[in-house]
Amino acid sequence: HQLGRAAIEAGVRGELLSRDTRSRYRFYALESELALNPLQVQATLFRFDQSSESDTPFVRLTTFWPEPVRHDGYLNVGWWAEVMGVSYRPRRSEDETHLRFVGIGPTLDFWHSRDLSSWLRIKVGGVFEDLYLNRDGQGHRLALTPHAMLDADVLFGQAGMYRLTIASGYEAPMVFFQGSSAGPTPRHRFRNLLAYEIIVLAINDQPLSLMLSGEGGYRDDLVEEAAGWELRAGAGLRVNFWVPAPSAEDHRRIEEKRGQ
Repeated sequence: HQLGRAAIEAGVRGELLSRDTRSRYRFYALESELALNPLQVQATLFRFDQSSESDTPFVRLTTFWPEPVRHDGYLNVGWWAEVMGVSYRPRRSEDETHLRFVGIGPTLDFWHSRDLSSWLRIKVGGVFEDLYLNRDGQGHRLALTPHAMLDADVLFGQAGMYRLTIASGYEAPMVFFQGSSAGPTPRHRFRNLLAYEIIVLAINDQPLSLMLSGEGGYRDDLVEEAAGWELRAGAGLRVNFWVPAPSAEDHRRIEEKRGQ
């Protein structure tokens, strides 16, 4: 149990709506978190994800009672990718470094807002990574890691002043130990996150928001003293140096391309 840790977050995020208004692209760069007492670092060089709205039904069902009605089902598939993630001393381990070289996979939106800025989806895919431990000469432990996550990111309220983020995911690293001729050893990671953000103040039209979050997870791929369950809760302020208001031009384009 540990109370009173301090952490600093930083990063860059950008979004782009496609010409046909049926895809939204999100870019994340230089995301990082530095926690103190004790020192712990998490950072990702680059992440990308996409939400899409299909205009062609994947399945068409017709019911005939009391009168014929057609029900269309759409397969709204996008994709995600990440490059070079680093976690130094995860779970406050002594000298372990977790490297995520590259990850990629598809996404499936179960629901999204008309402008694709909010969503509920599932992400699947795989990650190539290295769990590096310098102690006792254990060295590198390469892993191929299947990944699955159900997540939601919802903006609501006037001008998107409130944000709710929910995530629940599972990873199964298949770990190859350095110098061992044995096959891969399966490990397990669970992660659950609930976060709420509200804009409380604007400075020169740039928002200052209050963040409340809770996180719980399990992993057994670390050294024994750092493995197991972990629960975290936090509160803090997020300063946004440049955040454009919700684009009226995006909504005009959507109405023009897809109607009211």
